[in-house]
Amino acid sequence: MANLFLLQCFGYYKTMSNLLEFRGRWGLYPPITRWEDALVVGKGRSWGAETSLTWSDEKTSVEAYYTLSWSQRLFPDFYPEWYKDRNDNRHKLTLTATRRFGKRFEMYASWNYHSGGWMTCESHGIWDGELGGNVETFYSYPNNMKVPDYHRLDIGFNFHKTTKRGNESIWNLSLYNAYCRMNPLASQVEKFYEFTEENIIGLTYYGAGYGIIPILPSFSYTLKF
Repeated sequence: MANLFLLQCFGYYKTMSNLLEFRGRWGLYPPITRWEDALVVGKGRSWGAETSLTWSDEKTSVEAYYTLSWSQRLFPDFYPEWYKDRNDNRHKLTLTATRRFGKRFEMYASWNYHSGGWMTCESHGIWDGELGGNVETFYSYPNNMKVPDYHRLDIGFNFHKTTKRGNESIWNLSLYNAYCRMNPLASQVEKFYEFTEENIIGLTYYGAGYGIIPILPSFSYTLKF
């Protein structure tokens, strides 16, 4: 079998209309009696370029996928200009590789990476001037803070065997998130991010993200008829 090399590239531009977004403080769970008031209508646009690279020979296959993209939203009801969508991940990269060791055993690995998403955090405030008084907080624009980048490695092993009846069976052992990267969950789920104020006058914020999916082993058995 000869070596195979394949390179593909293309670009895209997409517009979206009649998008819905929750308004302000209600977040993901608006009160049922205020459902219509909690929604605003807007539009979006996204553009970018994608490329893929594939190389393989008789025993090894390697693939790489890369995306450079922009994604923006416009909801005039709460901000007059275009701003980053919470899933505006500038870079996305996936690397996969498979290696066969004889007819019965193969190993594969996949590394996934994308730039962190965006969420809204208070950026300034107005103090009422009283000692121990209230500070009313504001944000400069929606989705004004970038959350940490996401990446993980998955690996797996397949053991092929032919049963006495001539059927193919596959024993699989896999590791999800092999180096136990504790990636915080999606940026729109606020409960996985926590902010504290160091100085209420100066509004110095410190944030922490919480990941709940560590390394996960799995085992499966497949029988083909």
